Amino acid sequence: MNLPRLVLFLLIFSIQSCSKDDGGPKACGDVKTAAEPIINGTSVWDPSVITLTNAQALSIGFLELGGRGGCSGTLIAPRVVLTAAHCVYSRPSYIRFYTGNNYYTPENVYTAASYEAHPYYGGRYVDYDVGIIILNEDPTLDGVEPIPVHLEPPKSLAGEMVAAVGFGITTPHTGGNSRKWWTVLQVVMESPAIYTTSGGGVTSPCEGDSGGPILWQDPVLGARVYGPISSVDSYDCNNLSYYVRSSYPDNAAFIRTYLPEDPCDGETFEGHCDGGMAVWCESGVVVTDMCETWETCQDNGEGLLRCVVTDECRGENLEGRCLDDGGALWCEDGNVMGHDCPSFGYTCRMNDAGLHRCMPPGPCDAESLDWLGICTTDGHARWCQDGVVMDRDCWLCDQDCGWAGDYLGNYCLDRV
Repeated sequence: MNLPRLVLFLLIFSIQSCSKDDGGPKACGDVKTAAEPIINGTSVWDPSVITLTNAQALSIGFLELGGRGGCSGTLIAPRVVLTAAHCVYSRPSYIRFYTGNNYYTPENVYTAASYEAHPYYGGRYVDYDVGIIILNEDPTLDGVEPIPVHLEPPKSLAGEMVAAVGFGITTPHTGGNSRKWWTVLQVVMESPAIYTTSGGGVTSPCEGDSGGPILWQDPVLGARVYGPISSVDSYDCNNLSYYVRSSYPDNAAFIRTYLPEDPCDGETFEGHCDGGMAVWCESGVVVTDMCETWETCQDNGEGLLRCVVTDECRGENLEGRCLDDGGALWCEDGNVMGHDCPSFGYTCRMNDAGLHRCMPPGPCDAESLDWLGICTTDGHARWCQDGVVMDRDCWLCDQDCGWAGDYLGNYCLDRV
C-alpha cells in the first residue's frame, strides 16, 4: 500500500536561543503563541473511551531521534517500544525515550540499545510502517506500566471510538509543542493492514505524533494498543489519519519477535477446554471463561475453543416462572422472553393455560396472598389458588389454623 500521505515526523527538536536580527535588538525577544492541545485535544485521556492508570499513561513517550527530529512511541513490554517504521528507518545515530507529559521536563530518559523497522517497509509501504525499539534500561523499574499490544486475531474496530495520543505539533506547519496530548477519533474505514480514523474535521494527530498509538478498551482485557500512526492525508492535519494494524499477520509476526518469552506459557489463542471452562491466550494474557449451564466448551465454528450456547432457552421453558422481583421469565420458539410485570401494574402468576405470565391485579394481589396462605386472627386459613382467594373456617371445623408443612402451607390442623 503506497499512498501519497504526509508522514508525521517532527522536524524540529531544539530550543532556539535569543538573538538579534538585521532590524536591531528586539525589546525582549519573540512573542510566543500559546499552544493548543494536539489540534483540539486534551491534556488527559477521555475515561469514557479508554481506562488507564497513571502508570500506563507514562508508557506513551517522546522519541528523540539523533537530535534531528522526534516521534512518539509506546512501551508495550519491559524495554520494548512500539513506534512507526519511518521513525527509525533513516538509522538515527541514537534514540532516546522520554517519559512524562513534557519532553523538556521529562520524568525519565532511556537510551535505545537497538531499533528495527519492519523488513517489508522499505521506506514507502504504509502497510508495514511498524518499528521496534529495544531500550538499554527498563522503565518498569521506575513505575511505568506497559500497555500490551493487540496481536491476534485481526480485530475490526469499524465505527468504534478510539483514543489517540502523541507529542506532535498543535498547529499545522509549526514545531511549537513539547507536551503529550490526547484526542478521540472514530475508525471510519479499515483495510486488512490499516485503520482509517477521523476527528470529524475538528481534531487530529499531526507532525510528531508518528508512532503514537491508538488505544481501544477491550471489554475483557482492558486497554490495548492497536497500532501506531503512520500518516495523515492533509497537510493541515484536519482530515483522515492512518494507523497501521498491529494484528495484520506480517506485523504481528514482526512485533512478536521482540517481545519477551511467552507470558502465556504455551497456551494458544485457539485455546482448550478444561471441563466446563474455556482457556486461551489473547494478547499475552491467559483468559478463562467458565461456561454457563446452557453453554458447552467446544469449537465455536471459527476453530477456537470457547463457551458456545447450546441451549437457546438457557434452561427456561414455555411454562416460565415468576422472578423474585415480580417479573415473568419464559422461553418461546428458542427465545428467552422476560417482562417486568410491576412496571405496568401487573403481577406475575399462572394464567388459565398454566403459563406464568404478567396478569392484571386480582383478588389475591389485593390481599397479598399466595398459595402458602396465612392464618387470620379469627381462626381462618386464607390462601390463593389459581388466582382465587380461598377461605376455610378452622374453628367451625373444630380445628386450629397453623403451619401444615411445605405441601399445604398455612392450613387447618386437628387439635391435639
